[in-house]
Order: sequence, then structure tokens, then C-alpha cells
Amino acid sequence: MGDLWAELDSNRLVYVYDEVELEKETRLIAERCRSNDAHIIARARISGARVLYSHDHDLHNDFRNRVLVRAPRGSIYQSAEHVHWLRNAPGCKKSRNDAGG
Repeated sequence: MGDLWAELDSNRLVYVYDEVELEKETRLIAERCRSNDAHIIARARISGARVLYSHDHDLHNDFRNRVLVRAPRGSIYQSAEHVHWLRNAPGCKKSRNDAGG
């Protein structure tokens, strides 16, 4: 992920979200999550991200839970062999509080 992050950042494709908003959202949903990764679900909720790369099956269940992550449905990848699927994965949309662009 380090190389990918650096490439995205150098091409100005990284968007940093408000940590206060993320923490608030994390606290809001933490007790509903099966995994110990409420912060990841909070990021998906705020950013609109619908691509998850993880081996954590409890996190998969949280990511698929329509109460936690509403439509559109997301995609879950577990292997570098799935990288070709990521080329067609829907991109992340901007934060719902980013009206100005």
C-alpha cells in the first residue's frame, strides 16, 4: 500500500478527511460492529469508499451490513491476484461535507 499511496499522493488523488468527523462517526457505530475496525467502516461511510482489501471476516461482515454501510454495495478483495478487478472498481466519491469540490 505504501507505493500505491505515494503514487496517488504525487498525482493529487489522495483526499484527507476531517479526523473529528471520523472519530464522531466511529463512536456512533462502534457498538454495532462485529469487528474491532469501526474506524474503517466510519471511513467508508464518510468517504463513500466501497472497496475493501482485507482478510478479516468480521470486517467483511461489517462492510456488507446494510445498516452500517448503505448502498451502493461494496466489493471485498483478499488477494493481490484480485488486482485486475480493482481496475473496474467504482472510485471513491468525495465526503458528503465537501460541497465546494
